[in-house]
Formats: sequence, C-alpha cells, structure tokens
Amino acid sequence: MSKKKNHLKPCPFCGKKAHIVQNSLHSSYYIGCKTFIGELGSPCPGSIAHQSSRFCYVTEQLAIEVWNRRPQESNDTGKS
Repeated sequence: MSKKKNHLKPCPFCGKKAHIVQNSLHSSYYIGCKTFIGELGSPCPGSIAHQSSRFCYVTEQLAIEVWNRRPQESNDTGKS
C-alpha cells in the first residue's frame, strides 16, 4: 500500500494527529485522535474513545477512506 493511501487527515474536531487501531478480537479497524479537552479531560468527539465504539471497519483501507472523507470545500458563493 502506498504512503499516500495510508495518510490520515488530522482530527476534524480538534486538528490533532489521528491514529489507526486494529481490534484483533473483532477483526476490525478504527481511527481517532488521542485528545482530551477541558478541565475534566473529556474526550474529543473524534477521539479513539468515541470512534472505537461507533465506527469500526472490516479493512484498514476502508477505515482510512472513511476517516479522510470531508465535506467538499467550495469557493462557490452561490451567486450566478
């Protein structure tokens, strides 16, 4: 697999580095950051703590593709 295919975009919530984790017990993959926010150390919505229970994928490549998917950024102002 090429390096470009394995590149993970940063967390869309906090901008920190994302990490891929393999759950060998369930043969699945998930991705998230390791960020905790606030005085009480609440996990970021994009953290591994949140992602592991909600977004598990059968292959590493699928997990990467879904994690890296972002809404299309557009310079279009909507004016014709």
